[in-house]
Amino acid sequence: MTVISVGITLYQTMQTRSKLQQLSHYEIGVKVHRRVAGELTTIMISSAQLVPGDLMEIPEGVMMPCDALLLKGSCIMNEAMLTGESIPVSKHPLPCSDVFHNPKDDRQHILFSGTKCIYTRHYEEGAGLALVISTGFDTLKGGLVRTMLFPKNLDVGFQTDSYKFIFGLAIMGLLGEFSLEILTIMF
Repeated sequence: MTVISVGITLYQTMQTRSKLQQLSHYEIGVKVHRRVAGELTTIMISSAQLVPGDLMEIPEGVMMPCDALLLKGSCIMNEAMLTGESIPVSKHPLPCSDVFHNPKDDRQHILFSGTKCIYTRHYEEGAGLALVISTGFDTLKGGLVRTMLFPKNLDVGFQTDSYKFIFGLAIMGLLGEFSLEILTIMF
């Protein structure tokens, strides 16, 4: 029964791991504005080829392939996959100012990887634009997947304390044995 139980647990662990790896690998086609030979051009590339610093047109109706800073237009995002909140979140473009962007304070301007863009509104000509700020494991989604795939070992204090206790008992037992032998020799 133990072998069957271990086999079932191993099978379920392998299935969960493969599903998690499939979830973490997500690739779509995106329009990117890149400077090629000194000229700004729009090209269609795979999201696997995105790098931080790319200007990307916001894809509507699909999941974001990277973390991006919204520069132009506004979006309604479904962040349920990351936060568990079922209410869509409205994202607005980063305002022009002399203050540096702080990712922790300016979350309303960031489109996170793994969130679905429900609706995009463009205020000017052209599509909404976002600046790619992180890809892969450097994204918020990537960090969550990384912690699930490679969890940190927990150092449980109980285990180390139990080893100390057993060591202490062994020393006391040895001292008791030696003191008993010394007493029998002396008397």
